[in-house]
Formats: sequence, C-alpha cells, structure tokens
Amino acid sequence: MLLDKKISTALSYECKLTDKALIQEYIMNRKDAILSKHITNVDQIHEPGYGGFKYYTTKLTPKNRNHSGLIYAKTKEELETKIIAHYLHIQEEGRITVRKVLVDALGGNEDSFGKTSKRAIQRFDKNLSDLGSIILSRLTETDIRAALDKLVATKPTEKEFNETVSCLNKIADHCQYEHIDIINIRDVISVYRKVRLTGKHLWKSVSKQTKNLAFTRTEASRIVRFAIKYPTYKSLSVAILITTGLRAGELLGLEIDDIYLEEGYLWIHQTEDTKTYELLDYVKENKTREVYLSDEALTIIKACLSFRINDNNNSPYLILNPCSNDGKMHLRAIDDFMREVIHTKVLGYDKEREARSAHDCRRTYASLEHLSGTPINVIMDQLGHRNVGQTWDYIKNIVEASERRRQLKGGRLIFDEVKPQKLKKTHKQGINAG
Repeated sequence: MLLDKKISTALSYECKLTDKALIQEYIMNRKDAILSKHITNVDQIHEPGYGGFKYYTTKLTPKNRNHSGLIYAKTKEELETKIIAHYLHIQEEGRITVRKVLVDALGGNEDSFGKTSKRAIQRFDKNLSDLGSIILSRLTETDIRAALDKLVATKPTEKEFNETVSCLNKIADHCQYEHIDIINIRDVISVYRKVRLTGKHLWKSVSKQTKNLAFTRTEASRIVRFAIKYPTYKSLSVAILITTGLRAGELLGLEIDDIYLEEGYLWIHQTEDTKTYELLDYVKENKTREVYLSDEALTIIKACLSFRINDNNNSPYLILNPCSNDGKMHLRAIDDFMREVIHTKVLGYDKEREARSAHDCRRTYASLEHLSGTPINVIMDQLGHRNVGQTWDYIKNIVEASERRRQLKGGRLIFDEVKPQKLKKTHKQGINAG
C-alpha cells in the first residue's frame, strides 16, 4: 500500500465520521496541523545522496547522524508525506525485515526487553530464523509454511510450538495496527494447523475435564460488580459474556440495533471471526436466535449502552476499542484483560493459577443457570446448541467448598438410631400361614 494511501486510511479511522466530505476535510486539516508544527524544522542538504536523492534533516534526524538516519526524498511533497507518516507512527514496509517488526511489536528496544519479550525473540531466533532477514513486503505464504515445517521436524513441545506461532501473531497484529499491507499471516497459520497437523498430533491431548473451566458464583459476582463500578468496554464485555452466555464472536459482532430492551432480548444473527476479525453474516450451527435477558443481564446491557452513548461514537457496534485500527474490540484484547486484570486484580490470584478465557464465561453462564434451576432445554436454546448433550458438557461443578459442605446430608449412620425394618405381612403369606 502506498504511503499516502496508508496515511488517509489511518486518519479516516481516527476521524470516526461517516460523511465522506467531512472525512476528507478532517484529513486535510490534520495533515496541515502536523506540517505546520514540524515543517519549519526541515533543512535541505545540497550534496547528492544515494540514487540522486537529496537529503533532508529534521529534529528527529539531526545532521551528525549517518545517512541511514536521515529522511530523504526526491521532492518536497514526498518529504511532507514522510514527515506526516512518521508522526502518525506509520512505517514504510519496503525497508523493514520480519524480525524488525517483531522487535517493534515487543517494544522497539531489545536492550530494555522484559523477561517475556526476551523469551519471545529467543523463540523466534531459534525456530523461525529463516524468516528473520526477509523484507516484510516480500514475505510469502510459502516462506511461512517452510519455516513451520522446519519447526515441526524438530518435534517441539506443544508449549514451544504455540509460543513460536504467537510471535507470528504478534507480527500480524503490529502490521494491522501500523497499517502495513502484507499477506494474511493469521490465515496461513489457521490453514496450516488444519491441513498439516490434523490427524498428526505431535502432543498428547489434555482432557478438558481435568480443569475447572468456569467461574464460581462468588468469582462471577465479583467480576460483574467490578464492571458496574468501573465501567469500560473490556470489563463490560466480560460481564455481558457471563450474564448472557454469548460466544465472544457473537458479542463482538453485536450491533446496537440488535438490542431490544423493551422486549428484553438480543437478536444474534452475525458473528466476528476471532482469528481474521472478519464479520460473518451467520452464527455457529446456523443458530440465529433470540437471547433473552435476565434482570442481571438487562442491568449490564443498560450500563454498557449508557457508557456507549457517552462515548459519542457513530459506529454501529456495541463494544468498541479506540486503540484498535478499526475501532472495534477483538478477542485478544478481552483475553488479555481477563489475564492481566480480572485474574490478578479482581480475583486476587497469582500467576501460578491458570487464568480463564472468554469462552469460560459461557461455561459459567450455563453452570450458574443450571445451579439456579433453569431447565436444560432453556439453557440449550439460549446458548444456541444443537442438542442437550452439548449443553451438559458446558455445565461444571462451580459450588464453593462451604456451600458443598452445607448441602451434604450424610447417611445418618451414627447420630440417628437406625431401626430394623419390619417385613410387611402380605395377604398371600397370611393365607399360607392359616
């Protein structure tokens, strides 16, 4: 994508208006504001540069640095475009390597990396070194597949494989945020997993039943109350998932027009692909449905709408994220929030205990409804499952230890006198006795 086109795309997302004329006016004003502030710092050096270019210096690229640190261009218009791109944090993909993008995604300075970032870059250098020196704009699907095949040949552990693939996901996220136009890395990884690894498991599968994949009633109550007290799009998203049982993609694709407060239900007819971020006009199992709201769910939805109205945004979607390039919330942000805020700050757990995911909120909803006495068929319809068996798989034992102890009745083996049962004399026995 050309640099000026990327600038226009970034500013149109930043503008968040719908009228095309107003968007163009905003873009022009924004460019003028950046240039009026920084163009006065530009000096021209008349010595010829590489390829006949003329060098230009700004405060960002002082004269005492080498040529690679200078902004250079053939014309003043090109220079202005590069200055605007710099201040909007938009990169030219023609010069950066795959490894450099990963470094930028992790913070930009390897010397100041924390433990997690250092581990990520070490995984990349060890397992995906063939991709490191490739210019990002020349990266192909064949390159990624070849690197992953080479990794699989070393028979890595499941953790090592997933951590290595997460490096590619970080690169994809950073490119999307910086408006760098490359191949769809997530799509390549998704297809690779299905085709290359299906039926050829490198690792033993872990049974889901060995983990408690739902919040207890006390934990869920803390999370929902936290969202009401400290409303943000992320906290309210988790509260909505717990009180409605929606899939994460269904919530991310939910529009304000699909909310019927007076009738008390949500119309679920589309979903967001949580890997590609593409909006799909259907839901899983093709179960378009009405999800009815309990009093608690209605309270959370109203709180989210109030927060949404104060945001004064023209987007049709309920859940937004101003930090993303398209202005929408995505699954990765919710999962990060659950791990970094819900797990540690709200529930007070340490890092040794595994944090739950957004889909575990759906299991929590099913378990709490079952615990409250809701019929299983009603829960099935709410979740959009195909049969009752699927719904039973979502219901977990979430009763706290104190509640479980209170519910125990015992066998009355010690404290109650057990009287021997007398056999009743039947009519037939009486006749025989006579």
